[in-house]
Amino acid sequence: VMFSPEALTKRGQSLQKYVKEHKDVIHERTLKRNINSPWVLDNLRQCSKKNYSFNGIKMNSIEYIMADLLTTLNINWVYEKKFTVGNVTFIPDFYLTKYNTVIECYGDYWHAHPEKFLNELELLPSKRSILEVRAKDVEREVFFVMNGIQFLFFWESDLIKNIEKIKQILIKQIKNGTIS
Repeated sequence: VMFSPEALTKRGQSLQKYVKEHKDVIHERTLKRNINSPWVLDNLRQCSKKNYSFNGIKMNSIEYIMADLLTTLNINWVYEKKFTVGNVTFIPDFYLTKYNTVIECYGDYWHAHPEKFLNELELLPSKRSILEVRAKDVEREVFFVMNGIQFLFFWESDLIKNIEKIKQILIKQIKNGTIS
């Protein structure tokens, strides 16, 4: 789904406003949540670790999958290139220099995949609510789009289960000379 820069900005501002206005309620409702479930603990241990190495670069498992796919497609990429405008900095997973495009690999847990996390007031172990996580993701997308950089993200579950679909999306857009 593509949004205009204006729509992204409006969407990001409304999410941030909601989080600020309801922060106490969000935390009060979710602090009592038991985060010791096996699924949560497994994700905390596995997803955040940079256990994989691609050409000497340490990355997590879903970043490794993307790096392998991009390399297979002969797409040059830079890992974790720093982008700073004013006092705002973002470091995307991949920057495709030829296409002026960033790719983010969103972990289903860490970025609160909407099919897996329905309660936006739920608090993650990072002490941020799902709504806050999603607002930050929108802010990241707005940052890049507003600075003329194309933005793509792929969910962990798609990288694992639908890699062919992602490959076809990238091939189609490369043939068009743009990735969007």
